[in-house]
Amino acid sequence: SKDRNTLGVDPNSSFGAKNKFSPYADEMETKLFGGDLVVALHNTTADALAMEKDRNDEVVVNNPKYKGYIMTTDPAVFAELKASPYNVVLQYKSKPKNDQNSLSRRAESVGKKYINVEAEMGDEKGQKAMLDAALKAHRKVNGIANRSSR
Repeated sequence: SKDRNTLGVDPNSSFGAKNKFSPYADEMETKLFGGDLVVALHNTTADALAMEKDRNDEVVVNNPKYKGYIMTTDPAVFAELKASPYNVVLQYKSKPKNDQNSLSRRAESVGKKYINVEAEMGDEKGQKAMLDAALKAHRKVNGIANRSSR
């Protein structure tokens, strides 16, 4: 929608769609999907978590007063995060009626693991804490040695 950016197109909804970003989609995908994991950081001012309940396989609300959440396409990471203090969304093999051609859906369709940290606007501390928790869960379930943070 026009309120998302000055181009009138949400760049996160450009994967598989025909819009102003289409000429760049292949190049973006090559760069984004070069590794085993895609990590995205977003901010929200609305109750996006409520919308996710209708579009995804499972949603765990551990903090109903917080609008942010961690989304993953990896069921093992989701299972690890269910006990965390954060709201968690599993997007796994689900396809909503209104598929927005998002990066997460595209990553899922090409078999890439995806983590999105959706923090409340201005909550940098919360975003970092959720990102740390998500990456820790990813490393744990995938047998990756934990790196010390800087």
